[in-house]
Amino acid sequence: MADGRAALNVIRVTGPQDAGRLSDAALAWLPRIAGAGDVARQYETVVFVPVGAGHPVLSALVVAAQRELRSAAILSGHMIGDFLPGHEGPGLHNPSFRPLDSPWPLLGIRTMVEADILFLGSPDIPPADRRAFTDAWQGFFAGRASRRFASAYERCRDELDRAEPQAPSRDPKGGQ
Repeated sequence: MADGRAALNVIRVTGPQDAGRLSDAALAWLPRIAGAGDVARQYETVVFVPVGAGHPVLSALVVAAQRELRSAAILSGHMIGDFLPGHEGPGLHNPSFRPLDSPWPLLGIRTMVEADILFLGSPDIPPADRRAFTDAWQGFFAGRASRRFASAYERCRDELDRAEPQAPSRDPKGGQ
C-alpha cells in the first residue's frame, strides 16, 4: 500500500474468460492488507476496478470473485464486498440506504473490524458458513471486543446452537 491506507487497482478484462484474473489479483492482495486486530493498520483497503467489458460482464465478474474469495477473506481477517450499479443490498441500520450501489462495478477488500460481527452473524448466511465466520471473528477479537459486539457474537452463536446444535466431539477412546 503506497501510504498504508488504500490502494486502487485497475484490472483489464475482456469478458467472462477472464474471471480468474480479478480473483487472482484480489487473492494476491489478502496477505498485503492488515488482518483483523491490527489496530494501527485497521483502515487498510484495496479496491479493484475491472475495465475492458460492459457493466453486465464486469458486474458478473465482481460477484463471482466476491463469492469465490469470501471465505478466504473472512478467515484471514478481511471483509470483501461487491459494489455494483443498482445493487439492492440494504444498509445494516437503514433499509433504504444502499451502501453497495456504485456507478461502476468494484470489488473492495478491507481489514475486518469488531463491528463486522453484525454482518458475519446475518441469518442470510448459511449456518455452516455463519459458524465458521463467527468462529474466525471470535479468534480475532476474543477478550477485547466491546460489550456491544461481544453480545452480538453471543446472540449469533446462541441462535446457531438452537437451530443447529454442534455434535459432541468424540474421544478417540470411545467417550464423549
